[in-house]
Amino acid sequence: MGKFNEQKYYQEYDQLPPGELAIAYLHDAIREADELEDYDWQIQLRIELMSQCDFHSDSLEMYVIMPQLLKLYDEHTLQFGENQYTHTVLWHYKWVLGNAPDFYQISIEQFEGLAADFKKRFLSAGYSLRTYYSSLFSFYKYIDWEKAESSYQQFLKEERDSLSDCPACERSEEVTYLLDCDNLERARQRAQDLFDRKLSCKAVPEFTYGHFLRYYNLKLCKGERDSERDAAVCCDQVVKAIRFRKIASGYSGDVLLYYSLTDSKKALDWFKQHWSDHESNRHPLTRLYFALGMTHFWKQLQEKESTYRMKLPSSFPLYREDGVYDLAKLREYYETEALACIRKFDERNGTSHFLDVYKGIIAE
Repeated sequence: MGKFNEQKYYQEYDQLPPGELAIAYLHDAIREADELEDYDWQIQLRIELMSQCDFHSDSLEMYVIMPQLLKLYDEHTLQFGENQYTHTVLWHYKWVLGNAPDFYQISIEQFEGLAADFKKRFLSAGYSLRTYYSSLFSFYKYIDWEKAESSYQQFLKEERDSLSDCPACERSEEVTYLLDCDNLERARQRAQDLFDRKLSCKAVPEFTYGHFLRYYNLKLCKGERDSERDAAVCCDQVVKAIRFRKIASGYSGDVLLYYSLTDSKKALDWFKQHWSDHESNRHPLTRLYFALGMTHFWKQLQEKESTYRMKLPSSFPLYREDGVYDLAKLREYYETEALACIRKFDERNGTSHFLDVYKGIIAE
């Protein structure tokens, strides 16, 4: 056993920008802490890595880190009894559960196993199950609306405690629930405090604007133009949030779809800025919505012409040196990915939810 060099860590890590470089550094630091068997830093570094993955990457790695974190935590607790990291470990555990709907790699059985363990740990530590029921709602709303609705109502009955999401996040979740219920007027009313920033946090109301934009886009695809002005406001807010790194690129595809519906030049500019982010992104739901936005955009252009000239770098998957791109091939590239993601999500969920979304956006 040894002592991790925390002074060196703070000097070096604090100089790194969030994201890829910071994550790579944390992996090296974790290996060092593991070799030294420095328990505090084994825990703290994994917790920091969880935060980096959740806010500045695609969250998939959290499903690798969390079992390591729980193993370290359980071994230490078994040996010494009370553990000072109980609250922090459980706080990050709820992130893992909350991200599960967005990854078709997490089966229903795996989610339910995680949820059962999560519930047991919360009850054992004396915490409310408010967060547990919130996670159930988010997961089951694509699978079984009756079960999702029941979970949401149970969530409302549970008391808030120190492991509950902040009031801004919970209000944003309420807004999402109301949009899922197609209760737009009530959703707007409940979102007003968020948009006025009477309630806000690191990610809200930026995520809330994203929820509304996704909802409005589906309405616009159906030819319902009543919400176009509100959609424009939401899109502007999401664009600012992505550019200033207040949120990750989860709603980049929704921006692209909105531009495809309203301003093809902006859509093309957004595509050129973000196609490479899409290629490197491992978050399935983010990839799905970007691919849907691109499919819609190329389909729109196809109605006017068969080819399109544009300058793209050689790293673009369908790169052409002459800069003349076959729109049918561009559409096929993104539509194939979108349909593959849809199949995997709907197979996991046992529903046609995402196929229905596709049909609503890519109307033939």
